[in-house]
Amino acid sequence: MKKIFLTLLVALLGYTLSYYTVGKAKGYSFFSFNLNIDIGQFLEKLQQNNNSGFDKNLTDGILFLNNKDYENAKYAFDDAVNADPYNPTALYYKGLAYYFSSDFITSVSALNDALSYNPDLADSAYFYRGIGNYFNGSYDYASEDLYNYLSNKPSDTTALLYLAKSYFENDKTQQAIDIISQMITISPLSTNALFDRGRYYIVIEDFKSAINDYRSYFELIKSDYIGYFNCGLAYEYQENIDSAKYFYQKSIKAEPNYARSLCGLGDIYRKTKNYPEALQYYNKATETDATYGWAYAGRGYLHMDQNNYNEAITDLTRALENLDNNNVRYNLAVCYDKLNMKTEALYAYDQFINKVTSEHEFYSMAVERVKQLNNQ
Repeated sequence: MKKIFLTLLVALLGYTLSYYTVGKAKGYSFFSFNLNIDIGQFLEKLQQNNNSGFDKNLTDGILFLNNKDYENAKYAFDDAVNADPYNPTALYYKGLAYYFSSDFITSVSALNDALSYNPDLADSAYFYRGIGNYFNGSYDYASEDLYNYLSNKPSDTTALLYLAKSYFENDKTQQAIDIISQMITISPLSTNALFDRGRYYIVIEDFKSAINDYRSYFELIKSDYIGYFNCGLAYEYQENIDSAKYFYQKSIKAEPNYARSLCGLGDIYRKTKNYPEALQYYNKATETDATYGWAYAGRGYLHMDQNNYNEAITDLTRALENLDNNNVRYNLAVCYDKLNMKTEALYAYDQFINKVTSEHEFYSMAVERVKQLNNQ
């Protein structure tokens, strides 16, 4: 479905987590850090070992970590690992230093080595490796690590949050809802959990539950244009046009250049046959984000509604340059068909038929129309 696919994209832009400090690209964030290590035991060991380079680097690195000086921590732990490549403690702390520097590939690699040399390393090794795997897009590994970590730390809300995210990215949406609901039971005022569960509900088309979560979410935050958009989306799918329009407008007021909400408002005006307003918002959406395929699709459908098939072909073709959607393919074929462009229509119908199964709502119509065109 058009909108649900769009929501998956929105998911990547989720609300900045309130208890995080700036982390990965795009302003995403993750945990503030306090190592709370007994530095004295390392200093004592350092003295016992006559100030060996390995222990000095390890101790310095831990001090740097505690002071959130991650760049110097990386240098220190790199030197420690170079001095003793098979030491799981050095590898573990190297993994942490790179984790907090947002280099999740190096972090996961170091933690892999640490755990291979000592599988009984601290539970936190699985925690950090799990979240590192999430940011690396390795959702199966992330799920496995976080699930194992939670077997010993079942109330860790951050682990629950990222386990749910990992399930969601693997299209295990109901499992994601189950896990994030556990988090909400523990922390009912978590804006992060309410936001995520709301979008998970949208994907499984439980729009009432999604709206309830976003309503609770809005009571806890000052403003969030993405949350307003998602709530508008849920209302639109409920065919509650007035409420959808209200939340799309709130989103645009909070962020005037948010293409998804501009497009959403265009959809609302198209459905209510206010074509001039619809065109205005689709135009704004394409001007704001020239790669946002749904804005071109919406404008293409608007042209179809007005029998302007040449213009529709231009927009639907542009839409398919930026998204992969079979309904758009089908409607492009219909436009060619309406203009009696037989060769182009047959090609477009074939493209659609080859992409879908017989379960698709337009499959039978496309197959029948190809037979008719071939018999002309």
